[in-house]
Amino acid sequence: MQKDFSQAQKYLLSLIPKGDYVFPGEIGLKRMQALLEELDNPQSHYITVHIAGTSGKGSTCYMIAKILESAGYKTGLTVSPHIVSIHERMQINSTMISDEEFARIVFDLKPTFEKVSKGKYGEVSYFEAQIAIIFEYFKRQNVDIVVVETGLGGTYDATNVLNSIISVITPIGYDHTDILGETLTEIAGNKAGIIKDSNRVVVSGLQEEEAEEVLRNRAQQMGVVCVMEDENFQITVNLQSEEGIDFNYTNDYYNTVFNNLECKLLGAHQAHNAALAITACLELRDVGYEIDEKAIRKALKEVRIPGRLEIIKKNDKTYILDGAHNEEKVKALANALQNIWPQKKFTTIFASKKDKDVDKEAEILIPYIEKLIATRYTIMMHAGKYSALEPQTIAEAFKGVGYKGEVEVFENPKEAVDKVSDDVVLVTGSLYLVSEIRNMLC
Repeated sequence: MQKDFSQAQKYLLSLIPKGDYVFPGEIGLKRMQALLEELDNPQSHYITVHIAGTSGKGSTCYMIAKILESAGYKTGLTVSPHIVSIHERMQINSTMISDEEFARIVFDLKPTFEKVSKGKYGEVSYFEAQIAIIFEYFKRQNVDIVVVETGLGGTYDATNVLNSIISVITPIGYDHTDILGETLTEIAGNKAGIIKDSNRVVVSGLQEEEAEEVLRNRAQQMGVVCVMEDENFQITVNLQSEEGIDFNYTNDYYNTVFNNLECKLLGAHQAHNAALAITACLELRDVGYEIDEKAIRKALKEVRIPGRLEIIKKNDKTYILDGAHNEEKVKALANALQNIWPQKKFTTIFASKKDKDVDKEAEILIPYIEKLIATRYTIMMHAGKYSALEPQTIAEAFKGVGYKGEVEVFENPKEAVDKVSDDVVLVTGSLYLVSEIRNMLC
């Protein structure tokens, strides 16, 4: 009997840890390498662009992939986490993997997962199995190039088996400090682990001085050039609204200027992400990829990303979904709210993982909140269902840093959505929360 998608997904979910998630570290990377060797290293069958950082990774990945697609290349894209369904992790030219192909690959690879799990490196995890499935899928589909977002960090991330042609590092900030380190130097050191001597260049977004030094040193050690925003390429935002952004891009090295680029994604931060994507593609062009200005403009107009300042209208209500889940992302969200909806305050549904600095996020968001609805996400991700912060703890955190408005506490997002009566609702604090509520609305 042919096994179906639901069976395949059920099998993968069985690989999620039953208790609190523990990052596997070096042993996980060795296990990933062993797993891929058993599969004849599918990731070596195509060119890759690898993206790490704290904020903007997913958006930058989507934009690079869309530009390459617009230029005529068969382009694979994998992002983490997914927002709507696991299919988002396996896209080719903006088309997600089919249920049938997903199930086929899962059960083709299952014996290998079980074999490696019995080996000296321990049991294959949910995320590692996904990465193997993803890389195998792109191999079977004979893609030209694949854009890969790291899961967590860089050095020991399961994706760090790649010898990418370009590494892209988005802005680095404080996130996952329990795993990546307490200082920017430590965190940047982990993110910089994706920089390899196989790279043509490293393209970096705006960085704090401490992080920038780490990236430059790692690039120098690997013998590659660091191309830095503001030093080698720049953007100027001309306009941001509910319709998107208009900005100018300049690249000094290539003596290139693209004026009035239009992007339908919301928020000035997306112009910076677009600049990283454009720069990576110009570097690919320099080694023979045919990517012209027309492809860049077309891609930026067409790219859509779920859960990143996404507006959904349902039942006479407007929902603004943004998975801001660390200080840098929340600052970007606040900037967008201030510029796109000046003077407006929002009823806000908020949830968070346990390891986040909710106090700092709350301080940034308070000026934009009319009423706080604290809840928790309930969907299962690779970190397990126990990773959500208690709603009452969220409410206390907001009050503790000065929030004096109305607060409601709900144990699950459905209850929160059902009870909210306001016309415009902001949903933020966690991509997992955004995923759960988006699936209710769409």
